Amino acid sequence: MEQKKRMSGQERKDQIINAAVKVFSENGFLGTKTREIAEAAGVSEAMIFKHFKNKDDLYRSIIKKIRKDHSHELNFFLTRPESVWDVLKVVVLEILKEFEEDPSFLRLILYSALEEKKFAFNFMEENVFGKMEAFRNIIKMGIKKGDIRDVNPDLAAQMLCDMIGGYCISQYILKQPKHLEKEDIAETYVDIFLNGIMK
Repeated sequence: MEQKKRMSGQERKDQIINAAVKVFSENGFLGTKTREIAEAAGVSEAMIFKHFKNKDDLYRSIIKKIRKDHSHELNFFLTRPESVWDVLKVVVLEILKEFEEDPSFLRLILYSALEEKKFAFNFMEENVFGKMEAFRNIIKMGIKKGDIRDVNPDLAAQMLCDMIGGYCISQYILKQPKHLEKEDIAETYVDIFLNGIMK
């Protein structure tokens, strides 16, 4: 009979983190017991504390693990002649795909904002500020090229981030009816952001 391969320490740690993401996103930080995470991961509670100091430490590890860095994508586009429209559409589409595939991040950030303020900033720092920085740099590029009028790039980036974030919450958390495909949604948001809705 073939022996089951024993997990490495890192594999076991990842197994616990993956289970914890699911449990935290369903119950929040305060509503989750380490015993429930252990059950979901198929390990003992002692195994959790072998890899993490406490529940806080495990939550912080989740924040770091689910970080999505768009900087390499952004740098690729900033060195090419594509229009600001095209660059923004690609980045917005990537964000929509990311949240559709795994909405647990959205649930975690909402729970953190309501329950555990100490984690809310960490979530923003690790996962949202990078996206805002990407939008800010694209907007600055557009201003420099003369495609966008001279606006405050920080505020404009915040507005676009809020628009996309609000849409993702309504779609992937509140399960509002979907009216368009992701590509059309990304194009519509970029169109409204860049051109407004006035005739």
